Amino acid sequence: MALSKLLKMDKNFSVEFIWQNASEELKKKVVAFWINEGAIKQEEDAISRSNELLAVCKDQDGNIIGVSTGVKSIYPALKNHFLVYRSYVTPDYRHQGIAGLIYQKVYDELNKVEVFKGHGIIGILSAFENAHLNKDKRAVWKEHCNLTFIGFDHRGVQLRVSYFDDAEINLPGLDNQ
Repeated sequence: MALSKLLKMDKNFSVEFIWQNASEELKKKVVAFWINEGAIKQEEDAISRSNELLAVCKDQDGNIIGVSTGVKSIYPALKNHFLVYRSYVTPDYRHQGIAGLIYQKVYDELNKVEVFKGHGIIGILSAFENAHLNKDKRAVWKEHCNLTFIGFDHRGVQLRVSYFDDAEINLPGLDNQ
């Protein structure tokens, strides 16, 4: 079943896309969430990261259970700009597909009406630190926004990209031509 369908079916939590629209109150709650969870140790780092919020997932009682952030960055090997994606889900909700649902929501919203084009990004770049996911050897995860394997980072975790629909790469001049 597609992640987007699961997202609509599950009423025990909600995923809100908040990119560039996070209130100061929500940012403070996310900072407290990260600090309490031990996801980010230094408050200054958490405050800085809160400016990169993409989406927040809450349980049925309104408690934050997952957060995603992203920052525009060029990936040197691909010579194009991507949204470098990070997420954190509280341990009680891991292995329930929450991280995938948050990712799907972010991808769908950024892909909608080509929002990405105004920001010069062509897709989402993610490093997969989850040991379970790193066992999946398929080059393309079709059911997860066509996440495509592009290599490993310095820690040996998979790097994957989801390109936005109709995204066009920048073609730099080649020195050998």
